[in-house]
Order: sequence, then C-alpha cells, then structure tokens
Amino acid sequence: MCLSAISMLDDNPQDFSGIHAGFLTLFKIFMRMYVVDKFKDFHAQPVIISCILFFVIITADFLLILLIVQLTCAYNSVYDDVVGYAGLERVDIIVETIFQVSKKKWTRFIETLRLDKNLEFNEGDMGAKGGGSDGTGAGSGSGSNNEGGASGRDGDDGED
Repeated sequence: MCLSAISMLDDNPQDFSGIHAGFLTLFKIFMRMYVVDKFKDFHAQPVIISCILFFVIITADFLLILLIVQLTCAYNSVYDDVVGYAGLERVDIIVETIFQVSKKKWTRFIETLRLDKNLEFNEGDMGAKGGGSDGTGAGSGSGSNNEGGASGRDGDDGED
C-alpha cells in the first residue's frame, strides 16, 4: 500500500521507481541499512516521509505481535511438558505407595468398591458393572446395606 502510493507520485525518487525497488528501499530503511544522506531527498515530499513512517510502525508492530505469539506458543508447549512430568511424578508416588499396602487391606478395599454389581443410574435403568453403588444411591460404604464386610471392619485384627 505504501509502495503503491509512493510509486504513483509525479516527482518520484529513484529508490522508489517501481514496486520492487521501493520494497527493497523500505526494507533497507526498516533494517537501518539505508544511507542516511539519501533521506534529504525525501524531505521535499511529506507523502514519502509519511508512508515510510507508516510502514516502519506497522512492520515493527507486526514483528512484535509475532514475537508475542511465538513466546505464547513456546510457553504452552513448556506448560504441557511440566503438567506431563507432574503427572508422571504422581504416578511414581502411587506406585511406590501401593507396594506398602498389605494384600488383606487391598482385597478389602476392592470388595468395598463392588465392581461386580451394576450401578443404577435412574429407577430401573441399570448401567454398566463397576458403579460402586449399593442400590440406595448413597454410594459405597454408607447406609445400612453393607453386606459381606463392605465397611472394612469385619475380621480386622489390626495387622497390616
């Protein structure tokens, strides 16, 4: 847009004689590679200075936004890695702890889950096995429907 406006001027400097030459000139100006003495030619026409200023501001803003997007994506990638490592660390703690639980205690815990009974979602709607409900909707281990040592207290001699 800036190049089109500059190249259509009547008294056009040689550096902006075409769009290809103008793009190279604007790129040199943005990268601070343009010879400073040649700016004296542009002072006679404020349209050229305005277009150069507009181009430099828009390009700098674009590159700044691009940097922000790149940093945000890098942060998201690092965050996902950190969350993954935290999950692995928790699994490691669980695996280390599970070996400290006695077989008797583990068997009692599995029995309280009642994974062999269907879970009733609504009245008459029997769901998949492994719901852990005792039929009252109160959940496992509560209420008066604990049969077969579901409370985990039957036969507990305190030995683990």
